[in-house]
Amino acid sequence: MIIAFSGVDCAGKSTQIRCLEEYFVSQGKTCKILWYRPGYSKELQQCKAWIRVGYRICKRGIGAAKRLLNKALPNRACDVAADLQGSIDEAQASRVSDVQDAQDVQDAAGTLKLPPPLWLVTAFIDTVLQWGVVLRAQASRYDVVICDRYFEDAKLDIAFKYPQYVFAESLFEPIRRAIPRPDVALLLMLPFETMCERSEAKNEPFPDSPKVRALRYRAYEFLADDGVYRVIDSTGSIEETHRRIIAAIEEATAK
Repeated sequence: MIIAFSGVDCAGKSTQIRCLEEYFVSQGKTCKILWYRPGYSKELQQCKAWIRVGYRICKRGIGAAKRLLNKALPNRACDVAADLQGSIDEAQASRVSDVQDAQDVQDAAGTLKLPPPLWLVTAFIDTVLQWGVVLRAQASRYDVVICDRYFEDAKLDIAFKYPQYVFAESLFEPIRRAIPRPDVALLLMLPFETMCERSEAKNEPFPDSPKVRALRYRAYEFLADDGVYRVIDSTGSIEETHRRIIAAIEEATAK
């Protein structure tokens, strides 16, 4: 069974997911939590790390070759090595310039940047792999897989982050067809004022601007009205919200 959690910020998704995991484990079921945001999977971050390591090795290799040639053949060979080093420095400077001009996305480690179009394509491919392949594999292995965020959350993230790239919209539908449909889709909601109060109290390091926060909330309101999600009012206590979630799951799986 695949259960997808979506919802507004500060609605308690992470807390309720942990509570739900404990509930299923207490029922003797195996459970797996899958958190994913487009472009930030562990596999993709590992690929970025390999690229960084490869670049550093190449740069150090050129530097070592330059020092060796400088000792052995201090004239022409040194010039060749200097040209090679200059080519690398020029390529790096060009890459940094392109990144800054495009206002690139920086990964969680803060070290590798990609231009937005390339990042978007990479993120879409990564999304298909994570939800189309990894999620299916986990669903066959575990009794319950709980997705912390799913398709609509990812779509909103990209739409708000890069509204200028209209071509991205055309890539969403193939992704929708490539990923499994959750057995239960839950949408945790709060009144807008309550969400803002919790957000301020939480003191998040990178909060949305008031405009984006309002637009994102409005988008979730539309999702709550489309009939796909089972909407959970999470204004109550953790225990009360948990009971509502369990009831919604039992109702959905009983049909």
